[in-house]
Amino acid sequence: MATCVICHFPTPLDDVVLPSGSGQCICLRCFLRETGGMMPVPKALQRILSATLAACEG
Repeated sequence: MATCVICHFPTPLDDVVLPSGSGQCICLRCFLRETGGMMPVPKALQRILSATLAACEG
């Protein structure tokens, strides 16, 4: 596991975008946020997910 130099959270190796030899990296989430690559979840999908999770709980 490496530590992201931007958010400082431990990052599993499959979420590392730019690794370094010193155990530091830039994680996928920070990379996407900094490069403008994050896409918002559509409202319709958010409603479907919320309804599904609510149904699983009760």
